[in-house]
Amino acid sequence: MPTRLTAHKGEVLCCVVIAPANGCPSEAVVAGFRDGKLVVYDPNDGEAGPQRSGVYATLTAHRDGVRCVAALPDAAGRFVSGGGDNKLVLWEHEGGTFVRKLNTLVGHAHFVRCVAALARSRCVSGSDDKTLILWDLAEGCRLQTLACDEIPLCVAASPDGTTLASGFDGKTLTAWALGGEAGARAREEAAADEKAREEAAAAKAAAEAEAKAARELKERQELEAREKAAAEDAARLKREEEEARARRLAEERAAEERARLELEELQAAVQDEIEEEERAAAAKASAPALPDALPDAAPATAPGDDAAT
Repeated sequence: MPTRLTAHKGEVLCCVVIAPANGCPSEAVVAGFRDGKLVVYDPNDGEAGPQRSGVYATLTAHRDGVRCVAALPDAAGRFVSGGGDNKLVLWEHEGGTFVRKLNTLVGHAHFVRCVAALARSRCVSGSDDKTLILWDLAEGCRLQTLACDEIPLCVAASPDGTTLASGFDGKTLTAWALGGEAGARAREEAAADEKAREEAAAAKAAAEAEAKAARELKERQELEAREKAAAEDAARLKREEEEARARRLAEERAAEERARLELEELQAAVQDEIEEEERAAAAKASAPALPDALPDAAPATAPGDDAAT
């Protein structure tokens, strides 16, 4: 469902969505009004519903309406506005709001109708004075002025800033390949940007290759560690099995030895009994035989009997 932002009254002449900066709301919308105000909206702020105020900041920008606004592609929270007072203003998010970062860019003789932002803090503006001006926003100066036969109604630029295109009120469309110092500088900077991108891509590729190699090394080391641990576990299990088998064998041999000793003791006891029985039988056989009846004994006489006789 669309969200209608309704805080500021007046005719909206232009708008742009800017990249978020520190403290700046994401998806911030900058709108330019006919009364010269710039209003920065946070669509995610305010009460829920199809309409909300969502005002983040209100800026006094131009005396006679904000005719155009563009966000800088390589600078978060920065945008440039052009107005009916023939001027351009660079804005940047700072201290919880947006402030002018440079003195007003003055160079057009009539109001600024269109603007396009380029990389490296540049922009190109079109005016009812029938000129297109390429600006260096970092230095606050113009780089090149292109005279036109008609009033430019819209303007666009290639990412590297070497080619411009503009539509005019005479129903024509014109493209320029920038020449001179500005064009040479744009081409040099485009080449430098391309080289920087290639170097960044090469550095990224090298970093990714290094990271991949590090991951593969780590995975290989982890695999080797797991294999080593598995081998150690297998060796430990084998050693434990051998030790258990050795213990069982020793216990079996000890049991056999105990049984042998017990058998020897039993055999010795039996042999002792046999020998004892044999000795007893031998002793019995060698003893003298007793007579069957003893002779009668003479009667005993008293001592006085002999004297009497």
